[in-house]
Amino acid sequence: MKPGKHKKAIAILADLPVWTIRGNEQLRPPGHYATWLEPLLPAFEAHGDLDIHWITFSKYIGQSQVQKVYGQTVHILPRRRKMLSMVCGYIPEILSVRGVLKSIQPDLVHAWGSEDVYGLAGAFSGIPKRLFTLQGCLKEYLRLLGGSWLFRLQAFYETPAIRHYAAGTAESPAARDLMQAIHPSMSIQLVDYGVHPDFFAAEWNPSPTPEIVFVGGISKRKGILDIAKVAGAKEFAHIRFRIIGEGDLLGVLKSDSSPNIEWLGKCDRQSVIRHLSRAWCLLMPTYSDTGPTVVKEARVIGLPVITTTGAGAACYIENAHSGYVIEPGNLKAIADSIARICKSRDHCMRMGRHHWEQTRHALHPSVTASEFVQIYQSMFS
Repeated sequence: MKPGKHKKAIAILADLPVWTIRGNEQLRPPGHYATWLEPLLPAFEAHGDLDIHWITFSKYIGQSQVQKVYGQTVHILPRRRKMLSMVCGYIPEILSVRGVLKSIQPDLVHAWGSEDVYGLAGAFSGIPKRLFTLQGCLKEYLRLLGGSWLFRLQAFYETPAIRHYAAGTAESPAARDLMQAIHPSMSIQLVDYGVHPDFFAAEWNPSPTPEIVFVGGISKRKGILDIAKVAGAKEFAHIRFRIIGEGDLLGVLKSDSSPNIEWLGKCDRQSVIRHLSRAWCLLMPTYSDTGPTVVKEARVIGLPVITTTGAGAACYIENAHSGYVIEPGNLKAIADSIARICKSRDHCMRMGRHHWEQTRHALHPSVTASEFVQIYQSMFS
C-alpha cells in the first residue's frame, strides 16, 4: 500500500467460531462445527492491505469484546436467546450490528448466511456496498422436507434478506442456481469454501476391511434413513458403517439399526479426521445441500465419495472415477456404489487418488481468501 493511502475497510458479518480466538478456547462446543469459517480467518492474514473486521454474536459472553487476531479485528457481541431474537425479527441484534458499523465506517459489508441474523443485518446495515454469501438455502430445504415453525420463520427471513443484495457468492453451481431463483437479477460469483489445514495434513490409510463413514446431521434431508436401510442388507454385513452426528432421528435409528452400524454422536475435528483416514469412502446421500463441507474434507484427505445430485459439492466427484454421484433416494444406486468401491482395497485407493491433487489445490483456504479479496477489490472500482 502506498504511503498516505488508507486501507479499505471490510466488515464481515458471520457466525465466526469464537473459540478459535486466543482466550476463548473454553467456549468450544462439542462436535465438528462451522468448518468453513475457521480457516478463513488466518487465511486473510496474508491480505494486510485490507482493514478486515469480523462481527459475530455469541451466547457464551455477557458483554462485548473486541480482539485483534491475524491482523484483523473481531467484534464479539452478546446475544439473547435465538428463538426470542427470531420472533422479534432480530431487530435488537441488527441495531447492535449497526452500532459497530457506525464506529468502523466500512467501505463494504460482507454477510454470510441466512440461517441467523447476519444476512438480515447486512441487508439493513445502511452500507451501500454489500455482498452476500449463501451457506444453505432454507427455502429449498423447507420445500423438500418441511420443518418446525421456527425453521419456517427463519426461512421466511431468507428471501427479503437476499433480495437486498446486488452481489453475492455461492460455493457451488447448485447454490448459485438456488440464489438466482430467489433473486434473478443478483450478480453471483462462485467462491468455494476452503477446507481446514488439519485435513491436508491427514494421511489416508484405509482399514484392512471396509469401513464407510457418514458425517452430518441425523436428519431426513441428509439421507440418513437411506443409509440405515442399505446398511442392513445381508451383503453388507461385513462392512462397518460409522455415523458421526446428532439429530432428532438418532434415538429411533440407534435402537433399531443393524449391528454393523456404529452411532458415534458428536465428534471433534480430530476424531472426524481419524475416522475418515481409516474409511474406504464417505457416504453422503443428501437430498439437498449447497455443500456439504465434509464431501470436500473427504476428498482433500483422499477418499472416494458417494453423494447425490442434491449436493453442491458433487462437482468435486467425477462419477465412477473418484466416487459416485447418484439421484437422491435411490437405494439401489447407493448399494451398487458401495459394492463397487468396496470390491477391493486397491480399487478403493485408486478411486480416491483420482484428481486428488487438483482438488486439494482448489480447496485450500488461501485460495478462498484470495478469491474473496479479488471480489472486494472489484466492488471498489
